[in-house]
Amino acid sequence: MRVVLSLFMLLCSFAVVADDHVRLYQSAGWPQQQGHFGEALSSAQQRYRNTLPPAVFQALVANSSQRFEPTAMGRRAQAALRMELADPQPALQFFTSPLGRRIVAAETRATASSQLAAHAAGLPRMPAEATRRLLVRHLAQALPASAAGAEVSLALASVAADSLSSMVPGLFGGAQTQLLVQGQRERLQQQIEADIDNTLLHVYRELSDPELEEFVAFAESPGGRAYYQAALVALRAALAGEGDGAQPVVQGL
Repeated sequence: MRVVLSLFMLLCSFAVVADDHVRLYQSAGWPQQQGHFGEALSSAQQRYRNTLPPAVFQALVANSSQRFEPTAMGRRAQAALRMELADPQPALQFFTSPLGRRIVAAETRATASSQLAAHAAGLPRMPAEATRRLLVRHLAQALPASAAGAEVSLALASVAADSLSSMVPGLFGGAQTQLLVQGQRERLQQQIEADIDNTLLHVYRELSDPELEEFVAFAESPGGRAYYQAALVALRAALAGEGDGAQPVVQGL
């Protein structure tokens, strides 16, 4: 009887851990960000409508829609988050707090299609005092924002390449292609990093300096570092095609 009770308690503890990961996934804004990625994917697909033959365009839409199917993306992201993040409690407590909810709202607002369209030519320069700029510099160093942005950009840019590769096998394969992708990833990350402080100033413009300081404290804490490291892995897993889990294709917040 004691053994049965012990097994029951162990199973209950596993259920609690899994539930906490799901709650974190939802509280941190992953479903909303996935929806925004879907909108960006649709826009990327439509950009090729008038420049490709109909058959090639249809292949592009079919292949990219299959690769980035929302349910599969969510499943891969949650599985990776659960595997990479041993203790979700610190992040869960932060993102369910009033400040955490404000941060998630700011991040999801910034990636909405309307906002991306409004700032297609670039973000406005954000004025800030020295203290706020220092806080944002610390935040930029703690968050994997540049790496995530580069991975998302690569994923959207790969829409056409994936379709051509499926129609002409071997066209975009092999070690040479991987080197090209890695070079493009590094260039994109450098471009994003060059303006990351202004980007974060814009995204979190409605947070006060004390709120930013609290955000930095979380991001630099052991629990915060663990979450953001796991989040980057989860984003890559979400944006990798089925069977490509070993190849980081896209990643993000």
